[in-house]
Amino acid sequence: MDLAQMAGWLAAAAAIIAMLKKSDLRLKQGLIIHTVLYGVHFALLGLPTAVVSCVIALARITLSIYTRSLLCAAALIIISAAMALALSRSTVDILPLAASVVLTLSLFRFDGIKLRLGLLAGSILWLIHNVYFQSWGGICLETCFCLSTLWGLWTMVREQNEKPKKEMCLEYSTKETKKKPLLRLIRIHSFRLTSRRGIKTRTDRASSLLFLSKCL
Repeated sequence: MDLAQMAGWLAAAAAIIAMLKKSDLRLKQGLIIHTVLYGVHFALLGLPTAVVSCVIALARITLSIYTRSLLCAAALIIISAAMALALSRSTVDILPLAASVVLTLSLFRFDGIKLRLGLLAGSILWLIHNVYFQSWGGICLETCFCLSTLWGLWTMVREQNEKPKKEMCLEYSTKETKKKPLLRLIRIHSFRLTSRRGIKTRTDRASSLLFLSKCL
């Protein structure tokens, strides 16, 4: 396997691992590694236009870590649009531009689940583009990217749904912990009555209930 293809496979692996990250910062850092490796892949293949696209993508991801400025996002969208319009040969070539707009807005304006949904939408646009041009390597990469994104989304949604249940269990446990000293007092009181009279009667139970009402 030559260096170009090795860099391409490493870029795909980095993208998949990045999309499985739950932290937005870790996700973007993983995408930076993916973009650098992808740029190296295209550079070794002698595709300068693709390299420039990777440089723009690298700037987009890096800047989105430090700022959420709409002005910065708009500048990157304009640069991408100018390149796409200058190099486009058919209507389908607009799909990468649409993907770039979606990805830029998602990185700069969204986080959590919304961020990943935006990345998924951009990846689907790229997948359609690659299917049209029968780019099998691109199809494989974007398919893996979509699947890993869906898996990351599923785990995040599941954790969000389980969080209220855990909070309810914690609240219940806290209440039960607070009740334990009171229950212990009731048992001691009942034991004293039983020890004094020899057997526990309805009067003893009534006395325990009266004792409980006084404690509350």
